This record gives sequence, structure tokens and C-alpha cells, in this order.
Amino acid sequence: MRLITVGRSIYRMLLPVERRHFRYVILISLTGAVLEAVGATLVFALLTQFTTDGGSSIVNRFSGEGSSDDVVIVLGSLTVLYALLRMTYSLAESHLQVRRIQQFAGSLSTRVLESYAQIPLIDHLTHRSGDFLRNTWYASEMLIRQSLLGILSICTETAVMIGLLVVLFVISPTASIAALVAGGILIFFGYRIFGRYITRWGADAEDHASECLQQIQEFFGGVREIKVARAESYFVDRYRRERLSLARSYWRYHTMSQAPRLMIEGLLAAAVAVLVVAFTLNDSQEAGIATMALFGYAGFRVLPSANRVLVAIGNVSYGLPALDLVRPVLDGPKEELGLNREPLGFSRVIDIRTISVTYPGATEPAIADVSLEIKKGERIGLIGGSGAGKTTILNAVAGLVRPTSGAVFVDGRDIAESLAEWRARVGLVAQTAFMVDASVRTNVAFGYPEESIDEDRIWWALDRAKIEDFVSSLPEGLSTPIGDRGTRLSGGQVQRIAIARALYKEPEVLILDEPTSSLDQTTELELAGSLVEIGGDYTTIVVSHRLPILRHCTEIFRVEAGRLARIGTFDDLIADFESLNNEFCGY
Repeated sequence: MRLITVGRSIYRMLLPVERRHFRYVILISLTGAVLEAVGATLVFALLTQFTTDGGSSIVNRFSGEGSSDDVVIVLGSLTVLYALLRMTYSLAESHLQVRRIQQFAGSLSTRVLESYAQIPLIDHLTHRSGDFLRNTWYASEMLIRQSLLGILSICTETAVMIGLLVVLFVISPTASIAALVAGGILIFFGYRIFGRYITRWGADAEDHASECLQQIQEFFGGVREIKVARAESYFVDRYRRERLSLARSYWRYHTMSQAPRLMIEGLLAAAVAVLVVAFTLNDSQEAGIATMALFGYAGFRVLPSANRVLVAIGNVSYGLPALDLVRPVLDGPKEELGLNREPLGFSRVIDIRTISVTYPGATEPAIADVSLEIKKGERIGLIGGSGAGKTTILNAVAGLVRPTSGAVFVDGRDIAESLAEWRARVGLVAQTAFMVDASVRTNVAFGYPEESIDEDRIWWALDRAKIEDFVSSLPEGLSTPIGDRGTRLSGGQVQRIAIARALYKEPEVLILDEPTSSLDQTTELELAGSLVEIGGDYTTIVVSHRLPILRHCTEIFRVEAGRLARIGTFDDLIADFESLNNEFCGY
């Protein structure tokens, strides 16, 4: 059965300790089902004291001689005690279920994010961020809170129904078998009829949720451009359409999930009528009152259980598409970082040997047969048009993109043998610096736990980036929040914070990817001076169209259509200015 296969797949996705906790929750739920059967037995025993002469009561068969009043008092006391126990147990059971399910959901979502952190950068570049958000948050939640909780509910409520049916079978075998057959047919056809529709609507919901998240990201990421273009209505209308489609999937599912309950209520009413007619025709009204009362009590308990089973089946079906989204992420290939291999040593040369990179889905390589030797301490400049492949070369040198062919060697060793250790030696300053909504301290000591941050080193890095005086003048100093994406700072200040971040990790190689392209002339000249001063202590590779940044490079290369060509020194660059079609700016 598909539900069993799905349940097994989700169970295997849990961590070993979570599987143990899940088994414990199942055991607690099954114990609750036993308590339901005990409760039904107590109710029937109490009712028989009023509908028989006492001697034929099932209780008297075990209690021997004793007054009927004493038996009623004992049974009444036991029933009250049972009710209190069942209420307390149900509350504890519900608390445990919700607690574990929430823990499982949080754990799965975190593991999905961890898996995304371990995939190559090239996969991040070729997929939509909305899909990453959906799978990390929405799909993980759906898989646990819909499907896994649904499977748990099916197990629990099925056990409750079985326990009650066992008691009913002892009292009235024929009626119990009829109820069992009718209930089984109802659940089977309910799953067959409703399940496929609910699964389809679940898949639609996943797609629309991904699109909604993508559009929210795009709106807030480009809100300035959107306002200038007066395109607010376009983006809001686009989001409205997707959100209404998502709502349509939700209400279709919830409407369909009510159908089983209404069917069960109708069947229960019909079953009670059949029982009354049957006992009346058999002239067994007196004996049948207790039995009908028991069936009524059992129906009162079985009705919600049967409804919850069908709703749970719908929930499992609704969450099924999430399984196909989350499982490939957890089981997918991870980046080989070479954590246990001998560390790389960099004392002589970085040797880029005929590397080519072709992105997934592309027909042409982004770079082809690129070769370059960079001696330790050199400053290499790269120029070229947009899309020529400059950033791809930088990513390959930093160990962020693995070449399709060729390799990057450091002192004769392939950096792929120890990627993690090599990346720790590289400082990167991107064209658009990434800032988290936190303090200056957190953004400079990027990725370091709070307890391991060295403030002296932060101030040293800020001094090298020529921003120490500014940070010192802030009322909260290093604790000053810089806003979402650094909105409380100027463009030049953000870039200087990014440079300080790169220096804080004390790299041996400094990679600068158009670090001044978005700055004004004055700020750029100041920052260029800082970079020139800093660059003398590092092996530097810089991509820029600005003469102040390129002025102190030992060698300059041009990247065109994915291929590398040597220009020479800065003087050679100036001499060849006209032939380069003004691909860079100078002051």
C-alpha cells in the first residue's frame, strides 16, 4: 500500500534518535487506545446494572456475592477515576505528539538548509532562490506536519477503533463485524476517491508557494527600482494571482477533507436506526438497551477516530509532493571538501592549467582553456566585457567552482584535494558586498561564533580598510547595527567593511571582484589607495574597469569570450587604450 511506502520513506528520513522518539510516541498512542477499550468496558458494565436483574451482569460473574448498590458504587467510582486518568493521559499524549512533531519539523528544515550549504556553488547559481526557500521551509513543514503527523494519527486512531471493536465483538459479534466491514470499505474508497485529488492539489500548492516566495524576494530586493519605474501595481498584481492560486489549492483540500466526516455521520445515524429495528424485531429491548448504549458510546468515539483517519489520509496525500522535493536534497551529492587530507602549502605559485567551466544547461563554456601562473605576492588584474568570464575565473581560483576540465594547482597540488583549507586562505571582496542585518562586529567577523571573535583583530582589519575612525565615532562602536544589507551605511563604507571582513580571516590570497564599480569617483580613489596599500602584503587578483585599481598590478590580462589574453603591465594597458574600446574607466 502506498501509505506504508510513504511512511517508511519519511521514517527513514528521521535521524536515529528521532526514530527512537517516534517509536516512543507510537507506543504512548497505542497505550491510549488500550485505555479507550477499558473505558468502553467500564461503561458497558455500568449500564448492565440498570438494564438487567443484576445477577446476569457481567460484573457479577467476577464479583461473586455482593449487593447491587455496592457494585454500582464501585463501577461508578472506577468510571470517574478512569475519566480523570484518560483526560490527564490524553493531555500528556497530545503535548508529547506536538512537541516531537515540531522538533522533527525544525530538525528536517535545518538539515535541508545544511544540505544546501554543502552543494557546489554552481548549483546555487543555476536554481531559483524561491525553490530553495520553499524546500527549506514550506516543503519540510508540510512533510512533517502533514504527512508524518498524518501517519501518526492513522496509527493512533486505527488502534482506538480496533480496541473498541474488540469490546463490541465480545458483546455483539455480528454487529461488530458489520461495523468493521462498513468502516473498512468507507476508508478504502475514501482514500481511493479523495486521495488522488488531494495529492494533486498538494503539488499545486508546492508550486504556487515557491512562486510566491520568489516574487516576494524579487519585490523587496528591487523595491527602489520598482518605485522609480512605478511598477508597484504590476508586481502586486503578479503576486496576487499566485497567492490566490495557492489559496485555491488550500480551500479545495480543506473542502474535500470535510466530505469523509459528513459521510461517517450519515452512516452512523443509519447504523443506529438499523440496531434499534433489529433489537425491536427480536423482542430483546431490555438486553439491547445496554448494547445499543455501548454502540452509541463506541460510535461517539469511533466517529471522530474514523474521521481523523480519513483526514489524516488526506493530509498524507497533500504532503506527498513535499517528499519528492525534500528527499533529493537530503540524498543528493555533496561537495567534496577534502577535510581529512593534508593541508595545502602556498609558498611559490598558483598554477591555473587549461581550465574550462561549462554551467549546467549551457551550450557554450563560460571559460575555455584558461591558463595562468600567479607567483606568490603578485598582483594580477583582469579586464573584459560583461559576461566574458572574469568572475568565473575568480570563482575557480577561490575553489568555489570546480572546472569541467583542467585544474587549479597550488605549489603543485590540486586545490580540489583540500578545498576547505584552501578557501580559508582566500579573502573575497565582491562587487556587491553581502551584509547581514547585525552589528559591525558580526559583519567583520563573518561566520565566527560570538565567543571566538577577536576584537583586536577586528580593529586591525578596520584600520587596514581605512574605516577604523568612522567605526570609532559611532555611538555603539562595533555593536552598531548596520541595517538590512547595510542600508545604514554608504556604499563606500559597506565596501570597506567587506574589505575588513576579508582581512579579518588573515588570507594569503585576496580576490577583488570589481570592488569599486558602484562607488563615486572620490570614494573610489580613496578605496583604491587602501587596496593598493593592502595588496602589497597579499597575492592579489582583481577584476576592475577602473585605472586607479589596476595601476599597481604587476600583470594585466584581458578576458574575452571565455578566453584569457595577456596585455602586460599597466603601461602596456595605457598604450593599448584605444584598441581596448574603452572597456574601463580612468580618472
